[in-house]
Amino acid sequence: MSLIADDRTNRIATPQVFERVAKLLKVEDFEPVLTFLVTKACLDQNEEVREAGSKAAVAIIKAQSERHANAILAILESFLDAEDGLAAKEESKNQACILLATLAPFLHETSQKKLITTFDKLIELAYGCQSEMVRRSICKCIPQLSRYFPDKSKGYLQAQLKALKESVVQTELKGIAFVVAGLLKAQGMKVLNEMDIVGSLGREFFTGRKADPVRKIACLHLFECLSFSMGKSFELYLDTVFPLVLGSVSDAKENARSAAASAL
Repeated sequence: MSLIADDRTNRIATPQVFERVAKLLKVEDFEPVLTFLVTKACLDQNEEVREAGSKAAVAIIKAQSERHANAILAILESFLDAEDGLAAKEESKNQACILLATLAPFLHETSQKKLITTFDKLIELAYGCQSEMVRRSICKCIPQLSRYFPDKSKGYLQAQLKALKESVVQTELKGIAFVVAGLLKAQGMKVLNEMDIVGSLGREFFTGRKADPVRKIACLHLFECLSFSMGKSFELYLDTVFPLVLGSVSDAKENARSAAASAL
């Protein structure tokens, strides 16, 4: 699978071939082909090559997952676990999350225990990485997986809300917020309304002179992430959220000002 480094035509052609033969691949081909696409083609310096690599990987998932979902899941998990090499790069992690979301509809026969293990890996990655791109892909993937364990996902939501309210590790707060936003997307607007999350957090962490700046930052992150995960549906909360965000633009703490600017 070696490619001529400066030959863009060859670099595009290789993933395009894999896309066309996606249905013909054998199980033993999955790991080397997906590894090439995720850790090389999708990291290429040329955008067209990256797009071709991503399209080919998605085509393989769609063509092969009806029969081989668990085998593909194991390969994608290995990318999530990678701590060094090309697979550890944020672009590779991001592609793995995108492919996991593509694979999710085919996982109905996978054991709940196995899916929860995968889900835990996603949450761990959201906490640990500092890539907005990866965290957004994780947020999109969470609803796809959590639908297989709806009761447990409610427990996850409570645990992640608790973490958002209590964590003092500021580098994790954005990741926690994306996880919460993904879980709320899975639960739907009804749960968001019933739990009064937006209103209750606003009252708890934005009022009073001694409001905890770290909690305010966590809430600002959540507002931004909910806007991403819920889309236009979140516009219903703008009357509540906008004054809180706008008021934080001039906050005394630089991190709060930055979080507010990002949420606008």
